[in-house]
Amino acid sequence: MGMLDDTLKQLSQGENVSQPLLVVFQELLMGGQQDGQQPTAPRQQQAEAVQPKANAAQQGGGVGAGELGGLGGLLAQLQQAGLDDAVRSWIGRGENKPVQPDALGKALGKENIEQMADKAGFNVNDLLAQLSKALPGIIDQLTHDGRIPSQQEVRQRLKGQ
Repeated sequence: MGMLDDTLKQLSQGENVSQPLLVVFQELLMGGQQDGQQPTAPRQQQAEAVQPKANAAQQGGGVGAGELGGLGGLLAQLQQAGLDDAVRSWIGRGENKPVQPDALGKALGKENIEQMADKAGFNVNDLLAQLSKALPGIIDQLTHDGRIPSQQEVRQRLKGQ
């Protein structure tokens, strides 16, 4: 899977990462789209994710992992939920601020987290711990140049192409 698999393997201290957990991360970052499908969120919506919270709030919330619109939608959802400072620290260069598992759970919504945990075969607390460890670094790597990449670029980077 490339970058995503490598990052998750590092966080798991070299152990193999379950395929369902990889799928959950893929859905969060790529909007649940399969290869060859169109992105689920317009490019403009992705770009708005790094704008002030007022713009991010216009995009609504409370959607499933695959319906967030990929990386841009995920970032907008996190910003709208009050994690703006952390999200901004992950984009571009510099130190990544941590995000607490409970804050991430609130930002993504209880129902969404429960669905993702079921899909990954994790309990909710374990999934949130994995997400809170991995998301800052993964998003930092995907946005190292300070911009949110297109869904196609995200897919290519995650698969190591």
